[in-house]
Amino acid sequence: MTRSDYISLHHLQGRNLLIVSLENGSIMIYRTGKLPYLQRISSIQAHQAGQWVVTIEDFHVDGKEYVVTSSHDSTVKIWHLIKGRIRFFRIIHVEAIVYSLVYLEGFKMIAMVYENYQEIRFFNVFSGKLERTFSFSEDTCPGSGFLMKDKNMNGVVPQQEKEIKCIQLDDGRSVL
Repeated sequence: MTRSDYISLHHLQGRNLLIVSLENGSIMIYRTGKLPYLQRISSIQAHQAGQWVVTIEDFHVDGKEYVVTSSHDSTVKIWHLIKGRIRFFRIIHVEAIVYSLVYLEGFKMIAMVYENYQEIRFFNVFSGKLERTFSFSEDTCPGSGFLMKDKNMNGVVPQQEKEIKCIQLDDGRSVL
């Protein structure tokens, strides 16, 4: 395999694990305890062959560890991570490529920014259902932005501006 096969890396906080996504839609998990040597402990075809894994995020719910991946095939998949092995948990079909996603602990939801969309959509982790949508005006569209997390707050970087806008989630309402 050449270096061009690798698309993205994601380190699991507090663990000696590294998740690597490949151009062919698969992901591999490596143990990083003896760097610079990597021991591959798991690999799986995460998305359709030839569809890049765009984003990788990990989170914990009730002591269980999960990994979320999104791909160019317009799907978001949630995986259960057990002892370094990855098992399929849930799929969320979306309408476009997800640019960025973040897990919101207090709400047990995943917030997603879509490519060329003027909104953030919030999906329930366990049901996979769309719970909320937050729309932006054209001048604050987060299409090329990213999400970041601080408890129940998201930050987005609008295309036209050089500042971070914060969205506070509270009691089912979004405020910008």
